[in-house]
Order: sequence, then structure tokens, then C-alpha cells
Amino acid sequence: MSGLSRRMSNSSQTSNSPLLPRSNGDGTHGWRDVLENKMTWAWYTSIMSSGGVALILYNLPYGFPGLWVLGGIIYIASLVGFILLLATHIVRFSLKPRLIRASITHPSEGLFVSTFAAALGILIVDGATYAEKMHTAHGMALRASFWIFLVVSVIFGVGSPLTQFSKAQHGEPETTPLATQTVLPLTLVGYAAATVAAHISTRDHHIAMPIIYMGIAFQGMGILVSLLSLSTFVDRLYHYSLPPISQRPSMYVAVGPPAFSALSFSLLAEQCLRHFPAEKTAPGGANEIFGGVALYYILFTFSLMLWGLSLWFFLISVFTTLAALGQMDIAVQQLQMFALIFPNVGFSLATIQLSRLFGHPKVLAIISEVLSLTVVGAWAIVVLATCYGILSGRIFRTV
Repeated sequence: MSGLSRRMSNSSQTSNSPLLPRSNGDGTHGWRDVLENKMTWAWYTSIMSSGGVALILYNLPYGFPGLWVLGGIIYIASLVGFILLLATHIVRFSLKPRLIRASITHPSEGLFVSTFAAALGILIVDGATYAEKMHTAHGMALRASFWIFLVVSVIFGVGSPLTQFSKAQHGEPETTPLATQTVLPLTLVGYAAATVAAHISTRDHHIAMPIIYMGIAFQGMGILVSLLSLSTFVDRLYHYSLPPISQRPSMYVAVGPPAFSALSFSLLAEQCLRHFPAEKTAPGGANEIFGGVALYYILFTFSLMLWGLSLWFFLISVFTTLAALGQMDIAVQQLQMFALIFPNVGFSLATIQLSRLFGHPKVLAIISEVLSLTVVGAWAIVVLATCYGILSGRIFRTV
């Protein structure tokens, strides 16, 4: 199956789909079949999750010296994986150009097109985060990468939903939040903006402020559009009950947009206060209500509210999944699990960030540490399962 389908089954595919698996006469799958039908956009979820885990390891409240080395290795591996995937997709679409349109409009793979841009954004944040440890940060390169990511995120964050809107589908109402993945890159713009702004000197606030402003604007775009989709998801839960057992884990996708927005707004709040201080020489003037002080409290308030919303979705997802755990088929596809780990990466990072802003109160710090290590452990299991699936060939028969 191509990626994480809306029904998490083959029922969403039509018999004439160019993305349906094809086999040779003896039932085996050749390299061209794998390239055309298996190397879908969903593979970028592995880059997103791996890059996010590298960020978790860097920001753990109780991390030990040298832990950043492990995170750096994961970051480098993610970067190499992204380049290899990009090259693979260039070959894939070069061999059969009609697959570009087919993949974008496909009912399941189309939902994962924006994960390419999201993976790019996570790698930019990783590069800026690990710059001080692994190499010297190049300010101009970081700023250029942000503006490039902004353009790419808008293209994918607008184009992908537009493609979904244009498809006339009148099937059974969907009760999973997978549609939010189409605007996923927009919910990472603020994170990238805050990370890049942190590497800009306060003497160059005139350079940092446009980045911060655009980060706030497009982060707002991403979270508000996501909330519209999530409100529809909750409304359908009221009307059509919980998703089928096989689809319960997909509910974790709803955690991602508010979690990453909470993280982004809290980081942007810090950068507003840093680059726009409340003093007479600040661009805002002499009145302390102007400048970074006001923006700090506004953004911090938004961050707390969105973290609370992500906590609600997280708890709902946990309890509904646990309730069906005994009946759930554990033979899920590895790429599905990467897509479900990434939202929890955002929730872990947001919890760590808020814990840090509150001065690392012991209870919150321990909770964020346990949550983060759980996400890292789940990611490690999925990576090992994916490696086994690739080596055994199983993943190319089922993805």
C-alpha cells in the first residue's frame, strides 16, 4: 500500500491506480516496481521523525555530557537519508513523469506530499541547533535556508490542500486527522524562524525581526488552518464515534500541529524579548508595553494554550489506543509508525521547552524526560523494524 492510507487498508486504492503494487510473473517485485510503487512520499516521515529525535536528545533536561554526539550522528544520518530519498524521487519521476500527478492526487500518498517540506524544515532546525557543537554557524546560510524553507512550505502547504480540495470524494466520512499533514510544513515555520533568529546578533535586530515576524505570521497560518481541520475531526468523532481499531493510532497525528505551534511560539517569544528589548533605544520606543515585552507575553500565552490543546489530543489518543490494544493488529507498516512518532516528538519538545521556561520544576522536568525517552525508544524500535523490513524485503511487499 502506498503510504498511510485514510482507511489504513487497501480499500482506498482503485484497481486502475498506477501506484498499485505490480509483480513479475513469479510474484516477485523488481527494482522498477519498488521504485515506482514503493518509494512514496511517505518515506520522508522517517526523516522527520529521525531529525526530531536528534532535537530531543539535544534538549533533554537530564542529558549527560556527550549525548549531543549521538544526536549529531542521527542528524547526519537523517541528512544523508534525505539526500538519498531526494535522488531516488528524482529518478522515480524521471522514469515515469505521470507518477508526479498520480502521487499528488492519490487518496493516500497525496496526504504525504507535504512531508518533503516538513523534513526539509526539521533538517534546517537540526543544522542550526548542532551548528555550535559540530561546526561554525554561518549566519547568511542559515538566513537563506529559512527564506527558502518559507517559500517551500507555502508552496506545499497551499498546493497540497488545494489538490485535496479539488478531488470530488463522496465516500464515508473520515474520522482521522490525517488531512492536517497537508499543512504540516507551515506549522514548522515558526520553529525554524526562532532557531535561525537565535544565531543572529542583537546588533542586527533589523535582520532578525523580519524573520521573527514571518515566523509568527506563517506559524499562525499553519495552526489556524490545522485547527479548522481538527475541529472537523472532533465533530466527526461525536457523530460517527471513534475510528476503527486499525485506525486508532492515527489519532496521534492531531497532537502535532498544536504541539509544534506551542514550541514555536514559546521560542519566538524568547527571541522577541532578545531582539526587541523594552528600552528607549528599542525600535518600539520608550513605552515598555511596546516591543518584545508585549510580544513575549502574547506569544507565551498562545504557547501555553496550544500546549494544553496538544495535551488533550495526546491523552485522548493514548486512552483510545490502550482501550483497543488487545484487539489491535501489531503488524502495522513501519512508515505508518514514523508518521505517528513525529507528532509526539513535537509534544515532547514543547514540554521540554515549557519546563525550561518555568525553570525546570522537578515534576515537569521528570515528566518531559520520561515522555522524551519513551518517544526515543519507540523511534528506535521502529527504525530497527524498518531496517529488518528492508533487508528481508517485507517492507517493499507491504508499504
